[in-house]
Amino acid sequence: MTASSRATTARDARRHNERAILAALRRAGTASKPEVARQIALSPQAVNGIFEKLLQQGLIREGGRRAGAVGHPSTLYALCPDGAFAIGIDIGPRFLEAVLVDFTGAVAYRALTDFDRPDPATLRAAFAEGVAAVLAHVREAGIDRARIAGIGVAEPAFIAEPAATAGALEEAAAQWRGLSLDRVLPEFDGLPVHLHRGAAVGALAMAMQVEMPRIRDYLYLAIGDTVDSCLVLGGAPHGGAQGRAGRFAALPAPSGLTVGAVAGFAALRGRLTAAGSPAADLDDLYRAMNEQPKLVAAWSRAAADAVLAGVQAVQACLDLEAVVLQVDPPNAFGDRIEARLRDGLARLPSLGLAVPAIRRLKPQPGSLAGAAAAVALHERFAPRLDRLTRQGPEGGGAQSGGPPSAPSRGGRT
Repeated sequence: MTASSRATTARDARRHNERAILAALRRAGTASKPEVARQIALSPQAVNGIFEKLLQQGLIREGGRRAGAVGHPSTLYALCPDGAFAIGIDIGPRFLEAVLVDFTGAVAYRALTDFDRPDPATLRAAFAEGVAAVLAHVREAGIDRARIAGIGVAEPAFIAEPAATAGALEEAAAQWRGLSLDRVLPEFDGLPVHLHRGAAVGALAMAMQVEMPRIRDYLYLAIGDTVDSCLVLGGAPHGGAQGRAGRFAALPAPSGLTVGAVAGFAALRGRLTAAGSPAADLDDLYRAMNEQPKLVAAWSRAAADAVLAGVQAVQACLDLEAVVLQVDPPNAFGDRIEARLRDGLARLPSLGLAVPAIRRLKPQPGSLAGAAAAVALHERFAPRLDRLTRQGPEGGGAQSGGPPSAPSRGGRT
């Protein structure tokens, strides 16, 4: 190994240890140096030096003192909220939400941009408007822009899977066939863009919002205007060899269509419009549902059966622990889906299959955009073991000790 390679390996190991300390403090909230040293298996001397560096760079702060059984009280440390920030973007069929999240994950600013149709040109303009609003707040609040880690984006299913979209979104989704979102979004002075499937970001939001049991293998299923999903195996999103695993919306439904074409609210909007009860927004949707109860009941049964068939197929192949279900807006349809799943899955033992638990989540405003921002923070500050295996200048990567640098635009992930 050359002297340059040894220096690079030592630098990568030091950066990994810095990130490991930050991750340990994020999990614990507050902790002493000895507690962190035990968690990440470093010597007290090594931890002490890294703590001093992180304190100087403003990434951590003292968080009080704790009386010990013997000796002097221990000084506690925590992440500094102003140590770093990230921008999160949630793209819906008729809105774009942009948030600024601090280093602890708290939302510091929120901006909404409404639009009529999610075509590429409209979303590009909405993205630019939303990020510009956040950056204007950054300037007004006196936040050092160098501390913004990047932009996390939750990619909606109607862009990622336009062929599985139907009803009111079908025309808009058709414009995204063969066009990737990362090629449409504008750049912002070197801020890296971390693009992830919306359901993968939603799975992260779930972990941030609620105390979930230690479920390692599950299907995260979000039903809104479209059907989005994420397959989580071993506690991490699983994309498969080509990055397309867990595309639940593309599964065939009993009707012969796809699950996404049957079960999303866009499909219901399409049916209501054809019946003379258009539903452009949420209030219109509830009104139209009251005007067309038989149509809604028929669609609801078809949607519930489509979801059940898809879950049964997934369970037969993967033997999952749970299905995490989120329905937005949370109305009686969500209750019907959940009840249909429980009744149908209860018959799985007769087929020699295990019954997965069903866990219902209620969507929270801003949660998906906030989780997308957390992804950008994670990309910048989480431990990266792969850095330790690289040699030469290309292995240096982005520094984790100080304020974020301005790396080149990130790609689709």
